[in-house]
Amino acid sequence: MKIPLQVLVVQESDDDLTNLLAKLDAGGYAARFQQVQTEEEFGAALTEQGWDAIVADDNQSEFDALSALAYIRNTPFDIPFIVVSGQGGEDHAVQAMRGGAHDYVLKSNLCRLVPALEREIREAEVRSARKHADDAVNRLSHTDQLTGIPNRVLFYDRLQHGIDIAQRQHHNLALLVMDLDRFKDVNDTIGHYYGDELLQQVAARLQDTLGDEVQGLARMGGDEFAFLVSPCDVACATELARKALSVFAQSFQLNDHRVKMGASLGIAIYPQHGVYADTILQHADVAMYRAKYANSEYAVYDVQHDPHTSDRLSLVNELEQAIADQQLLLHYQPIVEIQSRQVVGVKALVRWRHPKFGTLAPIEFIPTAEQTSVIQSLSHWVLDSSLDQLAKWHRAGLPLVLSVNLPMRSLHDLQLHDEIAKMLGNYGVTAEHLVLEITERTMMVDWLDASQMLKRMSSLGIRFTLDDFGTGHFSLGHLKKLPIDTLKIDQSFVAGMTESKESESIIRAAVGLGHCLDLTVLAEGVENRDTWDLLVVHGCDKVQGNFICEPMPSEDLTYWIKHSPWSLVSQAKAV
Repeated sequence: MKIPLQVLVVQESDDDLTNLLAKLDAGGYAARFQQVQTEEEFGAALTEQGWDAIVADDNQSEFDALSALAYIRNTPFDIPFIVVSGQGGEDHAVQAMRGGAHDYVLKSNLCRLVPALEREIREAEVRSARKHADDAVNRLSHTDQLTGIPNRVLFYDRLQHGIDIAQRQHHNLALLVMDLDRFKDVNDTIGHYYGDELLQQVAARLQDTLGDEVQGLARMGGDEFAFLVSPCDVACATELARKALSVFAQSFQLNDHRVKMGASLGIAIYPQHGVYADTILQHADVAMYRAKYANSEYAVYDVQHDPHTSDRLSLVNELEQAIADQQLLLHYQPIVEIQSRQVVGVKALVRWRHPKFGTLAPIEFIPTAEQTSVIQSLSHWVLDSSLDQLAKWHRAGLPLVLSVNLPMRSLHDLQLHDEIAKMLGNYGVTAEHLVLEITERTMMVDWLDASQMLKRMSSLGIRFTLDDFGTGHFSLGHLKKLPIDTLKIDQSFVAGMTESKESESIIRAAVGLGHCLDLTVLAEGVENRDTWDLLVVHGCDKVQGNFICEPMPSEDLTYWIKHSPWSLVSQAKAV
């Protein structure tokens, strides 16, 4: 039985075509020919039929073998191409092979045609198999296997290409990096299988929502995604960020579980925030973590908030000495009880009078310090200094309650209980006048050790506030097991409650939950009268924010308390 063979022939002479057919027939092939004589016919034939081989005459009046080779080089086709020639010169053969021919056969030696075709067809099959394998490896190496979207490797290439184009065309490029909030809770609570499914759903929503507006969407690893758009400035990028974050408006269905998720997103702009791919990626990451730390949905890179610059990294090394050199100071912000409209306490907030950078707010150095043991020295200084000031207020007849942030490393310090007990004794302050604020994120790092430490310190009479409540790290089960007295609603919800029904609903639910558990509810970040009025309507107990008073040094606050319309409560009321 003869082997079928599809051959495209560039040939004008019917006699030559008949000779070709005879040679193939004698070689055991049932050849089907299509004869073409012009470029238009050749191009049409290529796209209409899958050819096993092309045989072309190099001596045609209108469209010859070299012309056909030049044409096919600009196409994706890889078809065995054999030139037949009536000219015996070596130069003709070299010219044909340089043009891309796979073999060169003289018409006077046409018996070579069949073995040449067989060899080239086999080699084409090998090339095809190798190409498919290479394509598969390329897809695997550039595609995230879980979500099916590009991975970090391909995204980096696209970013570099985008930067090259932006540089040539003198326009901006925006890079956005997104990280899911509380993704670890999903894995830990309902399992990694559903965590993977959640990532797939997030990727699908991002693709549907962003569509053709971005040049690249990729999963960078873990629960981090990235995309870029060009040309795009800060205004364009922030609008795109809001659109991307809208995919979390609806909860995710994971089998029988409905999961409400959020995300933090960082933005970096070329060339404003860097001209190299690595730099822009790093700065977008910094902005993303800035957004996460500040409980803001997105943030644009700002070098002043970058703990990874050489100047910022040096701050950690300087902080220990800064404590010894008395470069730190405390500001205090009043806490007011809504029902009585009276000051019931103050929140201590550290500042750093840096000789080079000026006065630094906590956000400028605490996130970096929290990664090292220096945070314990800082926490000890804040506690000691603020308790000293609290004792002075008490002696002056101002029965305030002091609230102090307790960072993660301090909460896991086995000596903390004894140190605080010693400080309280040294300054003659009763434990009931000290409130330690802990965040949901801090507690979830090591739940068992942290909860045991809280219970131990609670035995002294110290009270605890759960800060950043509403950001979602905590379960109700965890909350019921801790000696928490107050829920402090995160300022991101408070700030938006006058404009967002969703934020207002969260406030209402948090107040209701707190009261059901017999807890006090405090809202931070109260900036205006409208927010105050809504908190009154929803039954919130206490507030803290610039609507009452901005943070200020102790001397200024003492004067403010004595002369402000927010009168000081009695000792009994404060406790």
